Formats: sequence, structure tokens, C-alpha cells
Amino acid sequence: MAFPFTASTVINPGNAVIISGANTVGTVATNGSAAALGFAVTAAANAGDTVWVATAGIITNAVSGGTIATAASVCTSSNGAGRVYSCTTVGAVIGKALTGTSGAGQTLSVVVWNGR
Repeated sequence: MAFPFTASTVINPGNAVIISGANTVGTVATNGSAAALGFAVTAAANAGDTVWVATAGIITNAVSGGTIATAASVCTSSNGAGRVYSCTTVGAVIGKALTGTSGAGQTLSVVVWNGR
């Protein structure tokens, strides 16, 4: 399930996004942001563009901020804006890894579920 938002910055498909203002999303390089919403399905080339965000379902192009085990909960990562890492931060989990990664910058599949 995806919904349209206004981008506050450049956003790539697969980026983890946060609520950055009224009906606005952006990316963040912060571990476990409680403002995490879901994952970008489309790109926003510029701030002000419309970007569709998956808030439930499965995405196949999330980008890791480090090693992530299959079935791990994921949150926003400080290792690159829009990336995710393995975490259990209450109020910040945005999904479960369906596939794992062995390091930063690799793609993985995630069930998006905002497990707050």
C-alpha cells in the first residue's frame, strides 16, 4: 500500500523515509528515527516533487547501512540517508528483513509494517 507525499529533498526508490513536515517526507541519516514512515516506491528528483511511499507491503530494493540478518527488524540508519539497519528500537521499527545483507550498501527485501 503506497500513498503520495511531497518530498523535502531528493529521494530514490527504496529509500527509507521519515515524516519531515505536513504531508512531506524526506530521508535521514539517524539510527532509529521515530519519524520513520516507510519506503519510497518512486523517485523525487527535487524537493517539492511527489513521491509515493509504501507504508505496508513488501519492497525489494531497501539499502542496508550494515550487516542485516534475515528476519531482523529494521530502522533508519546513520550510515547513509535512506538506509536501514538491524534494530529493536521501540517506536522506530519500520519492517522485517526478508533477505539479509553482509554489509553496507547492499539491497534487501523488507516487509513494511511499522511495528510500533
